[in-house]
Amino acid sequence: MCCFVVGENVPLSGTRTRDDQEEETIDEDELMKTVEKIYDTIPTYYRRHSIASHALPLAPANCPHHHTLVSTLLDICLSFGLVHESRRLLGIILKIAFLSTNSPPPITHPGHVSFLADLLANGAIPLFSVSTFSRAVIDTLAQSNISLWACKAVARFSRSVEVADIDSFITLLDSLVETMYHHHPVRSGKGKEKENLDIVAIRHRLHDWTNRLFAVTASTSAALADESRHLDIDCIVMLLDRCRSYGMHTLRLGTSPQSSQEELPDAITILATHLHIAHSLADYDSCLLHLLREVSPIPTTFTRLVEHMHRGSAQEFIASLQQFSSALQIHKLLQLDASLWACALRVFESTPKGTSEEIQKPGFH
Repeated sequence: MCCFVVGENVPLSGTRTRDDQEEETIDEDELMKTVEKIYDTIPTYYRRHSIASHALPLAPANCPHHHTLVSTLLDICLSFGLVHESRRLLGIILKIAFLSTNSPPPITHPGHVSFLADLLANGAIPLFSVSTFSRAVIDTLAQSNISLWACKAVARFSRSVEVADIDSFITLLDSLVETMYHHHPVRSGKGKEKENLDIVAIRHRLHDWTNRLFAVTASTSAALADESRHLDIDCIVMLLDRCRSYGMHTLRLGTSPQSSQEELPDAITILATHLHIAHSLADYDSCLLHLLREVSPIPTTFTRLVEHMHRGSAQEFIASLQQFSSALQIHKLLQLDASLWACALRVFESTPKGTSEEIQKPGFH
């Protein structure tokens, strides 16, 4: 880095200005002496890296940004451990994929579904953290057509990020919330609204990611409750609060309110309810309760939550239902409580007969 700064700023003569340089011929001997002096001051260990660092930017500066060329240069940068140059080339590659003048962009091609996930797995780690790589993708998506958030390559990439670093997955989800709001701000806090196909697609994507975030929190309750993971909870609660402030927890698509199809408000409600009750987050109660008091649940809202509870034994299922129901009743969230039991009844009715008798013994009522 020091060599880069020195090389960019060292004068070839003491008094020459930039305009004078264009009119006068540079003395090649003077130039070589200057280069040799700089090179000699570089510690031997870093000389190989400094040459690569100086040479690699010349190709993108003088050649068309073809994907094969830039990918090859990125591989060279990664092999030399050149973070600054690699980050720049990664940005170029992502722009080629997302911002190409071709219609549709290359990232939407069926053969490129695993492009981002492979790039993350093969090139970015360990030179880049998952969060750095994710931020690069998010920055490029911010400059792209909003519909690209719903493409299959981004969907597969999100799964890789979710496995590698849940904080980065939350950041990805949060960025989608911001993008959706800025492109299509909610005009009414409640009710139904007709939306264009792009917005519908990314609402489905946000819905899917919110459900996956619930699955993570539900399956790692003990880890998330640990003191070292409180930052995760902070981020999730902040995400939910942003959804509430943008009205995403109440606005449904233009379908019947009695539709059995789960929607984004249901996913947000499930996640907020689970965090409030299962994690006993006193510090966040006011924020989560504010959201839960504003939602308008339907009889199927808690289907995913109840199905998750039903994975255990019959006794555990009943105990979980009673725990959630009691907590909702304490805060007078009676509509949510009714939705919970409606979903439980639906699961109970669909349970095989032998299991139904087992559930009845503890007193299902």
